[in-house]
Amino acid sequence: MKKLFFALAAIVLSAYVAMAQALSAEQILDRCTKAMGNKEYASLNNFEIEAEMTINGLGMQIKMFIERDGRFRQEAFINNKKLVQLFDGTQGWQALDTAAFTPLSEKEVADIAANMANTASPALQNLIDGADSVSLSGTQSANDKTYDVIKVVNNMLDVEALIYIDKVTYLPNIIEMTVMSLQQKLRMTMDDFQKIEGSKNALSPVSTVISTQGQVVNQVTITSIKAVSGFPAGTFSKE
Repeated sequence: MKKLFFALAAIVLSAYVAMAQALSAEQILDRCTKAMGNKEYASLNNFEIEAEMTINGLGMQIKMFIERDGRFRQEAFINNKKLVQLFDGTQGWQALDTAAFTPLSEKEVADIAANMANTASPALQNLIDGADSVSLSGTQSANDKTYDVIKVVNNMLDVEALIYIDKVTYLPNIIEMTVMSLQQKLRMTMDDFQKIEGSKNALSPVSTVISTQGQVVNQVTITSIKAVSGFPAGTFSKE
């Protein structure tokens, strides 16, 4: 009888310990953002990025120069041609090879800026900033890893997301997003992470694949990402 009592007591104690060690969704997200170095990332203002990108099957090499205050320059090398797109803080421009610069529309500037921001910044932070609710949806195993699955609803972004966070490293490897008003589903897979050069702990995914309905629509492999103090004069000028 005593053996049975002690066995039951041990089971109950183990259950209480497990409950005490269990983390809430907010605590898991906090550990995730710390593992990514997002607080330091928020203090970085200028980035130089080199990447290989495939959009709808079209491959290109890209150089990006990004200022957090909004100015940017993107140089894409496609089929031996160079496309330059830039925003000087007031007006957007683009030019192919030696052709003259032509104006970009406000929508084109916004679309390019959003794509560049998503390339440079931790997508997770964009989702959880201003989130209306976060909750733990459970755990799931895939690719020899076990994930905590966190559900995030951000009405301002019109997005509901499931974030798969590695239980060992606390890094996010998969984000499944639904644009709520359109019921459009996107899946973002991030493989491996690298330290942003010039930072202490801020990380950026090496490879990001975005797919919808099982089809890859955008794939980015960052070969180099640097935090810099500034850019040479004329970087954001069309002259």
